[in-house]
Formats: sequence, structure tokens, C-alpha cells
Amino acid sequence: PRHVREKLEKYDLVKTSDPENPVNVDGELADRFFKAGYELALELGMLCETTDRIIKVSEEELETAIKAAPAELTIGVGDDATVLKARTPSDPYPSKFGASLGITTSEDVWPALTEGIARQHEVDVLEGGSLKSIYGLDVIPSTPSETLVGFEQAKMHVKIREKAGRPGMGGIGQISAVTEYGQFGGYGLPGALKTTDLSLILFPSELKVNYQTLHKVVHTINVGGMIFAGSPAMIGGMPGPPEGAVLSCIACSLLQYPILQADVGGGEIY
Repeated sequence: PRHVREKLEKYDLVKTSDPENPVNVDGELADRFFKAGYELALELGMLCETTDRIIKVSEEELETAIKAAPAELTIGVGDDATVLKARTPSDPYPSKFGASLGITTSEDVWPALTEGIARQHEVDVLEGGSLKSIYGLDVIPSTPSETLVGFEQAKMHVKIREKAGRPGMGGIGQISAVTEYGQFGGYGLPGALKTTDLSLILFPSELKVNYQTLHKVVHTINVGGMIFAGSPAMIGGMPGPPEGAVLSCIACSLLQYPILQADVGGGEIY
């Protein structure tokens, strides 16, 4: 929190959030936020909770990773595929829509609900809800039940896209993977989510990582997949006010490229 406050003061960002103007298009203000977040990323790095050590990157490493990030990616295959492109403010290339962001869903409702989402052509990439049970049994993290739900849900995910008439539609997963085991069971295996789908790798807020996350990274790279990383910043949490959450979000979004080898960077604010 101290480092965030220092950056907010250094770049005159304190109380710049305006609830009456939630979509601020002040380019100069955006530049100051980015510079502050960039400095925060280099100064703090990420804390590895497993080892209680800090992972730091140099400015050269950060710049190299950002430049190496793909300018565009094809998610899915054939006519149903979606091309994601790096966009800038006022970019004419349309944004893409993924749904349904992993909302916890009952096992009996999940197939029909997910199929309904897949049939909406406004949805470009299918994620679907997360399951807390499989075959009526509660899924317990880091147990075989998590590996099982990873595989079974991934199989349903593939079949649902076919049933919806969009077999080549891109997907995101494994959304029910609380730890690495669900990812091992559901991504890059025959019959499961394909390497043309995005491998979802979320890391803890704020500016943290752990071996569970890094196992997912290594697994995705090993099978030749694409990494979709992200970590929501929390208003009122460690970074404090909305302005602090923005700085944390920027720092996390930058660091996921050199540390998590992200192909697609994610970062939102809750």
C-alpha cells in the first residue's frame, strides 16, 4: 500500500477518479497512470506465495517480453475462429466478447445453459460457468475429483460447441481448475480443450503468484497452448482507492508477460 500511495502522489493521481465520468478519455491522465504502474511493476515485482520470495524483472526483461507478445492470435479453427488483436484507444477493430466468465453453475443446469450461450453469435469465445460438483459429488481442490471435473467439463465444452453448430469456436478453460490439477485434466488432452483454445491462468491479487499458477504455465507451454493470464485488482483491498487499484492492475498486466509468458493479457478491476 505504501508504494501505491507514493506513486499516486508522485504522478498527481490522488482522487482523479470521477464517478460522474466513469469513462475518462483524458490521454495525459492515462499516460501518467501508465508510467506510475510501469514503475510499480519494476519496483515491486511479484511475490511467490509458495516460496515467500519476490520475483523481480529488469526493465530490459519487461520491454523484451512486451515486444514479444503477439500482435494477434487466432482462437479456434476454421470459419468459427476468432482473431484477437492488440487494440489501441479509438481502434476501429472491434472488441471480442467471451462468456460467461466462470460463474458457478449447478451440474444439472450447466450443459443447457452453456449451449444457449454458445448459440448466441454475439459471443465470440466460449468460457462457460464453473462446476462445483461432478457426478453429484462435490469437487475438492487438489484431489482426484478436481482432475476429473477438469476432464469431464472439457469434454462437455467441446461437444456443446459442436451441438451449437460452432465446432471451431474458440474456448477458454479450464474454468473449474481451482488448482493446477483441473488444468492438467482438462487442457491439451485428447477429447478435452484444444491448444487452439485459451488456457486460463489466473493469479492471486495483488501482484502475487504461486506454484499452482506456474504449474499451469508450464503445462500450457508443454502442450503448445496459448496462455490467457489475469488477476483482478480489488478496489478497497491492498491497493486502496480506485486509483490505486488501477496502478495495481497496470503492474499486474505488465508483469504477466515476462513472468507468466502470457499470450493474452487480462486485467480487470472489481
